[in-house]
Amino acid sequence: MLEIKNLKVSYNELNILKGIDLSLNKGESLAVIGETGAGKTTLSLSIMGLIEGHCTGEILFQGENLLSLPEDELRLLRGRRIAMVFQDVEAALHPLYTIRQQIIEAILVHGEKDRDFAAEHTRQLLARVGLDERRGDSYPHQLSGGEKQKALICIALANDPDVLILDEPTAALDALTKAEIINLLRKEAKERITLVITHDIDAAAKLAERIAVMYAGRILEMGPTEELLEQPMHPYTRGLLRSYPNMTTTKDLQGIPGRMSHRVEGCPFHTRCTQKIAVCGHDVPELQKKNSRYLACHRGGIIP
Repeated sequence: MLEIKNLKVSYNELNILKGIDLSLNKGESLAVIGETGAGKTTLSLSIMGLIEGHCTGEILFQGENLLSLPEDELRLLRGRRIAMVFQDVEAALHPLYTIRQQIIEAILVHGEKDRDFAAEHTRQLLARVGLDERRGDSYPHQLSGGEKQKALICIALANDPDVLILDEPTAALDALTKAEIINLLRKEAKERITLVITHDIDAAAKLAERIAVMYAGRILEMGPTEELLEQPMHPYTRGLLRSYPNMTTTKDLQGIPGRMSHRVEGCPFHTRCTQKIAVCGHDVPELQKKNSRYLACHRGGIIP
């Protein structure tokens, strides 16, 4: 089980995450969506123990708080029990080593398997993700974008992790390759906890059973994927969905003026909300359960 309680992260006195609460069990998948700058990647890096900012709260993995573990113990978990497919493919793959060498190293680094096992398991992983074994002897610069993504997935799956974090797994892929990667990841998600970080709502819909909508470091809405996409309850969620796939940091969302800011008192969305009331400017709404959904809105959601 992965449970996050009141997670807060700050950099140089700027609060990036402002009290995140999430819970996932084995076999469950959750997508976190939102505009660039919402804090999605900060959330994933916090779970991996790779964050440079100041963290408070709890990240509980099988009952143990990852935030209180020393680095040597975190290193034992990272890549073995909790693994991540990073967004920056070019930075995540070492340019001077072949893909095969990098997968084998990911297996051997924890000291539990020998080189013969690692070599055979690497062959199996390449086949599992649909990457021609001969491509295993290629260097990253010799691979296409889709092949690099498959290589990163191989590395993440090398030790059969309990938790798999996918940060923008379909970014910069053509439609055919994107569909192939999504089908692959859906198969791999069945036996583990999967957290998908993405601005690609189509990918979120296909990869996750639940969606959490993040804005300026807070979750504003969360619920079953189909319900949330068909009938959003928060004004921000509605604007986000209506603006897809043309969301950018320099363009207004449909029906939502202005820009996101992390320095807003009260509801983080109130400066852009068309249905705000006085309380929104000074009180932060709690994320409260409403049937199968969770919502943070003083007005109880969208007012018809």
